[in-house]
Amino acid sequence: MTSKSRIGIGQALLALSLTLPLASCAAIKAQYEAETCTPSAAYAAGVNDARNGKNMDGNYAAAYYCSQDQASLNQSYIEGFQFALDKIPSSPDSRYPGYECKSSFGNKVCGYNCVESMGTVQCASRPDQMCLANDFGQIACGYSCAKTQNAVKCAQKKNENCVADSFGNVECGRNCRIT
Repeated sequence: MTSKSRIGIGQALLALSLTLPLASCAAIKAQYEAETCTPSAAYAAGVNDARNGKNMDGNYAAAYYCSQDQASLNQSYIEGFQFALDKIPSSPDSRYPGYECKSSFGNKVCGYNCVESMGTVQCASRPDQMCLANDFGQIACGYSCAKTQNAVKCAQKKNENCVADSFGNVECGRNCRIT
């Protein structure tokens, strides 16, 4: 092969690449949103997360950078998550012991260690988490919860804890202590 034939092949490949349709960033984003930012995709993600024992992500639309109809996508995700949890048996010998569903004023919530306070029900999304309510009906679920009369908080990671001081403050983080 001579150098002239190599140049000819290179020029042919360049010409071919210039004639192919180019995908713009906008087109790639539109394709991504068409596959990910739909109610059925959000519902499926909720089902998969629940089946795999992940925490429920109440803000699916923001996590996947969906720009349209975020409330509807988040609701679809939550419905899928709840549907999958409802299919998990709650008998003592089941894979997920302690799973329960509670209702308050027509609002059904399912999960673990459910707490009802002043007409509101909230459940933890994992069996190793807890829920705690304060005197004003605020409920929080997670790890190592702490409360005061005015506040209640729970850590969102296993290696974190929460502490409440005598001034009514609750803080969560790693190795929290009251001094």
